[in-house]
Amino acid sequence: MYTFESGRIAVGQTVLCLPWPETGRIASVERFREERTSASCGESIGVTLEEGPAVKRGTILCDPESPPCMVRRFEANVFWLGDAGWARGDPIVLRCTTQEVAGRIERVERRIDSSSLEVVESDASRLETTDAGRVEIALARPIAAEPFRAGAALGRFVLLKNGVLSAGGTVASIPGARANAGEPDE
Repeated sequence: MYTFESGRIAVGQTVLCLPWPETGRIASVERFREERTSASCGESIGVTLEEGPAVKRGTILCDPESPPCMVRRFEANVFWLGDAGWARGDPIVLRCTTQEVAGRIERVERRIDSSSLEVVESDASRLETTDAGRVEIALARPIAAEPFRAGAALGRFVLLKNGVLSAGGTVASIPGARANAGEPDE
């Protein structure tokens, strides 16, 4: 099942399937006990392709004419919730929609006290429980993402540390984003 976060999809439509990137044509739109030919924003439906890659968890279907960016690095605003803080070098797992990828926080530009919103430290080496921060995240492989202001679904994420949900965040900016829409950044 897919939840459509924006737009509309219909039988016969060509879609870009990321992260591959390959195109496919929609063969059917399925909903329990209903015959469908289309679906729109907010609906949870099944989709089959008559051609193209296998649709599986982590697949992002989008308009080939206006794909989201494929990125391995971006700046984000995070709120650390985990009982264990984060220290430079700690591995993380990022989940954005159904995409999941290993990564790391490369840099903490600002560590912010969430109660006062005051900057506690610049160029910090850690985040403690309930700290907010502006960070740079690097990923092991590209994902489809957009700045939060442009597309909420691909602009929000959670971070896991040691398999435990530890932070929530939003994509603040993607360096060179418009230059590489649909193409992995370097």
